[in-house]
Amino acid sequence: EAFRMPSLDEDTVKVYFDRATRLYLSQSVVSVDPPTTLTKGNYTSWLTEDRKNDINWNYSERYWESLRKKDRAKIVIDRTKSSSEEILGHLGDPQNSNSFFIKGLVVGEVQSGKTENFNAVINRAIDSGYQLILIFSGIMEDLRLQTQDRIESDVVGWGSVDANGIRWARVDKKGVGKIESFGIHGDDDVQQIEAITSCETDFSSHRLRSSPALNSKKILICKKNVSVLRNLINWLGDMAQD
Repeated sequence: EAFRMPSLDEDTVKVYFDRATRLYLSQSVVSVDPPTTLTKGNYTSWLTEDRKNDINWNYSERYWESLRKKDRAKIVIDRTKSSSEEILGHLGDPQNSNSFFIKGLVVGEVQSGKTENFNAVINRAIDSGYQLILIFSGIMEDLRLQTQDRIESDVVGWGSVDANGIRWARVDKKGVGKIESFGIHGDDDVQQIEAITSCETDFSSHRLRSSPALNSKKILICKKNVSVLRNLINWLGDMAQD
């Protein structure tokens, strides 16, 4: 009123405040410490410069662009790129014809970008040749839904969206899919990863009966629930026999 400006409702003020906050944070990041990696034995990464040059980083580049559109600071994006690349190099080589078993642990502080890094690793894994990705999100359905929605937005680019105030009213492009779409939804030179689970259903007995074949890249977001895990084990066992 002092400046004779029109009044703003609470929702509009929140939009302006969030936008100003993102802009400030994107320009005012002081530093981001590099990650520290511990390995057992004389480990050598399979992800050499030649291999990196041979990989088409379609999913990864789309994800970096989504981070830029969210006003993430360049140093944050660069750190996410380098740390996810390092983690990928510690995973098994997807082109290795021999079986392998690798386990690891990623630890980070609260609000340190762990989820962004997590999704960056998934995108890189898809680009490098991994065909099946399983994500266990806990034991509660609300957490699984939150993870499913985030993965659809940051990795798949396609899934349940709200419409006319109704939650999960339809399936459409979302998140990174609005930047670039793959497969039948856009660039058919890049295979579209299929999310077997959805915001409506976990890996239920119904999904098991439909027997989705492993003839394309698949991703599942599941609860650590006895019945869900049993369905998953039975499905993988059937796929191994085919």
